[in-house]
Amino acid sequence: LAKSSIVCYNFPDNVLFPGEERQPRPKSGSKGISDLTLAECGTLIAALTDKSKHGLHFVVKPDLHDALYYSRSPVIYGAPPDPESKHSFAKRMYANLKCDRNGAARKSSAAATRLKRK
Repeated sequence: LAKSSIVCYNFPDNVLFPGEERQPRPKSGSKGISDLTLAECGTLIAALTDKSKHGLHFVVKPDLHDALYYSRSPVIYGAPPDPESKHSFAKRMYANLKCDRNGAARKSSAAATRLKRK
């Protein structure tokens, strides 16, 4: 992605990022999409077919090429975690495969955002 100045947005929060290894690592030594569970594959397909602004999508950013390539800017931005997630912020991945949890804030709960009536 970084070599082509492409940035991925809204990668599903509960799916392994490309290049990530499942822990503990399976004896077969697989990684990547072959390491995804059936549920994770379904989530990834749903994100790819979601045409809303919340769907998984890719944007070419030629002005960010050096920042992406030299891992100063993330190449993958994860979708915000669900309200019940243990994570407060979305995951991000850089070209050097390092990840952090400094992305978008967790989605708010519909129950928590309702106004109380008097």
